[in-house]
Amino acid sequence: MTRFVLVNQSAQPVGDLNALAAALTGQLNTDFAPHWNPSEVYLVTADTSVDVTGDPNGCFVYLTDQEIAPGAAGFHTVEEGHAVGYIQVQDCQAPLTLSIVLSHELLETAADWPADKMVPDPAASQTICEEVCDPCEDESYDRDGTAVSNFVLPPWFAQGSGPVDFLGKLSTPFEMSPGGYCVMGDGSQKWGALGARPLKPWRRAMANRKARSP
Repeated sequence: MTRFVLVNQSAQPVGDLNALAAALTGQLNTDFAPHWNPSEVYLVTADTSVDVTGDPNGCFVYLTDQEIAPGAAGFHTVEEGHAVGYIQVQDCQAPLTLSIVLSHELLETAADWPADKMVPDPAASQTICEEVCDPCEDESYDRDGTAVSNFVLPPWFAQGSGPVDFLGKLSTPFEMSPGGYCVMGDGSQKWGALGARPLKPWRRAMANRKARSP
């Protein structure tokens, strides 16, 4: 079981975290897991008394007012061998609300918790990060009254057949929504039809990572 524990360190209003945790658990188990990790069972809790420090499948996700990564609403990374996520509450602004950003980071952590998986990009002579929400990050849907992030499916990265994203908004592998983007192996980014936005600087750490199969 993968356990995500929400740790609220923000002084700003964040709503009902128990209801949010229930909606995110439903998305992970019902919408996401059948496509990406069918053997996994996910649990999201807002009960900070749950300690997953020594749990290799545990992940703390901090809701914070700190500017850990300026300009980033949320990001996931690895600290001391464990997955960890940060949601910078003050940067979660419409259309990327707190619940959408949190959904985005949980899904990407569930798909690749070391945040180091790279796959070949057929349109470029380099690799692309296997981030499942980035290509369609401007698209969301309602899950039990909570807005959650759209995500791409495995065929998006593998040039496979069938649907390439959960909502069916994209038509072909490696296609991005207007507000989507992809992180390249050299640390650069490519953008959907809405064009470039400020480079997300923490992604540069991926530039020297070697490609490996999904």
